[in-house]
Amino acid sequence: MIIDILEELRMLKNRLIKFSILISLVLLNFSMAPKVYVLGATLNETSQVHPSLNYEIARLEESAVMKPADGITKDQPFAVGTAGSEYFRIPVFTVMQDGTYVCAADARWDHTRDGGGSDIIFSISKDEGKTWTYSFPFYFGDSANSKIPFSEVATFIDPELITKGNTIWLFTNAYPAGVMSEQKFPAVGTGYINVGGIMRLALTDNYENADKNPKESDISVYPYYVGDFDNGYAPILKRLGGATAYWVDEVYHIYKKTPDGFVKLEQKQVNSDVIIGQNCFFRDSMFHVYNTTYLFMARSDDKGKTWTYKVLNPQVKSDGDAQLVTSPGNGLVLRDGTLVASVWERPDEFENPNGWIASNNDRSGFIYSKDDGVTWERMEGIGVYSNENHIVELNDISLRMFYRYDAEGGKISYIDTRSDGAGYTWRENCQSELEADVACNLSVLSYSKTVGGRQVILISCPATVKIGNIRYKVTSVAANAFRNNRRLKKVTLGDEIQKIGKEAFKGCRKLGTVNIKSKKLKKIGKNALKGIKPNAKINVFSNKLNAYKALFSGKGLGNKVQWNRK
Repeated sequence: MIIDILEELRMLKNRLIKFSILISLVLLNFSMAPKVYVLGATLNETSQVHPSLNYEIARLEESAVMKPADGITKDQPFAVGTAGSEYFRIPVFTVMQDGTYVCAADARWDHTRDGGGSDIIFSISKDEGKTWTYSFPFYFGDSANSKIPFSEVATFIDPELITKGNTIWLFTNAYPAGVMSEQKFPAVGTGYINVGGIMRLALTDNYENADKNPKESDISVYPYYVGDFDNGYAPILKRLGGATAYWVDEVYHIYKKTPDGFVKLEQKQVNSDVIIGQNCFFRDSMFHVYNTTYLFMARSDDKGKTWTYKVLNPQVKSDGDAQLVTSPGNGLVLRDGTLVASVWERPDEFENPNGWIASNNDRSGFIYSKDDGVTWERMEGIGVYSNENHIVELNDISLRMFYRYDAEGGKISYIDTRSDGAGYTWRENCQSELEADVACNLSVLSYSKTVGGRQVILISCPATVKIGNIRYKVTSVAANAFRNNRRLKKVTLGDEIQKIGKEAFKGCRKLGTVNIKSKKLKKIGKNALKGIKPNAKINVFSNKLNAYKALFSGKGLGNKVQWNRK
């Protein structure tokens, strides 16, 4: 027992000052047993555990943050307010062979930015979209809101889906606390080390070491690793040999194993007194992973009721990659049953004082599995700057990959590849004359029928809306899109815009100029421009002036608005 206590205290050496008073008090009263939550038991059941760890044993009471409960929505999968999230981004939609609708998206909670504690929501409908049942296959929960600095919280982001029969594969990217922010970018490496010929996830008990790449030759920085999973749990083992008292589940929440079961370790939510369970991706937990990206895959054989999880880094990420991440959207199942998931790589550390932007070394690629996701191989990225991409299978069984591309002004570009049985080889890159903006990923589908005996590929590449100095690719302006934006002064709507949603610009009281380049505008939602600058200028083509005046009538514009011909 004394040896166990000494080992636990050694693991807490970096927190010793902070918790010295607490540990001293506990050691004076060795018979004190904390209240804990034992998996499979009742709340507040007493369990005999080492009191030296009293501060960290989970007391998961009503105030504790738990994964949001499953729920039901009507008519749409991610309505505003679903599970408490006001914003959802990066939606993925597919239809299973039996007609079941499947969706996933980022739950961005109270903000729309990349990172900052987003989680992955999943929703399924068996009645053609009338009723949806949602859940959270990937959830961290270490942040309370967007006021918490992004440099302190962990993130799940960018879902990708593949379905085959009744099986669903859901991919996403996990960023440890603070990674994927303006303060810290993913470091180069996989986060894994070779232990006895097997690649193992390395762990450190000192968060200050989490920026250091794990090395097989240096045991002191990452003295622990995760062992084999059995029934959803794996032990945390010492690289010098021997076990600890700690285990993780498949998404790396941390537990202590006691005679009564697995006990979840606790910590406080970032900048909050709310109690949450510890996780190896959190800043304040006992153990920490290396600060790089981790490509997660979840598999469900019962349409999302239960999931099993795997990190694919040791199979597909290389030691020279800072990032190997999903290209959000749909993967595909080839005619021969091979699973293909789009990814992109960033082979260098890339920091920019102005925030998160693309590196010129980004490369589009994909991973594939011939055994239903048990093992994966990687097709290395193409030789030109590119990142997010979508892939279709051609009739000659070649694969065609369309990708975001920023050369020569940005064009829709693609490249073909075909397997020779041993692997894939890229062919020559092709660039069309159709413009595409790197701010928006493409969506690509192979149409289910031929037209004139030829295969048809459908590509979604939105039209242009310019707000300030930023150009976005969209086909319509969504309802509430810029509602109450106090900084918006000028908007240019591109030539493909057909619809402005209700209250899209309501309350934008500084909005003084609206340039409408579109000749296709057909629908304006209720109060779309109510509350903009009273004497705002609306510039339209001469042959559309009267029609657009009538179209905007009753949509919130005052009688002082100035209509101008282009």
